[in-house]
Amino acid sequence: MAIVTLNEWEIAMKTTERIFNALLFEAIALAIIIPVSALISGKGTSELVIVGIALSLL
Repeated sequence: MAIVTLNEWEIAMKTTERIFNALLFEAIALAIIIPVSALISGKGTSELVIVGIALSLL
């Protein structure tokens, strides 16, 4: 049985990948949270988009 070793290049995530993953995570979270909170609170989605983006930037 061969031992497979991975070098640092294959293991480490590049900075651009990390930024992309963080932005994608935030976009998916906002896409789920905003409509659900609009249904629960009865407020307009435009108001909640502003609040959601502001909270994401914190």
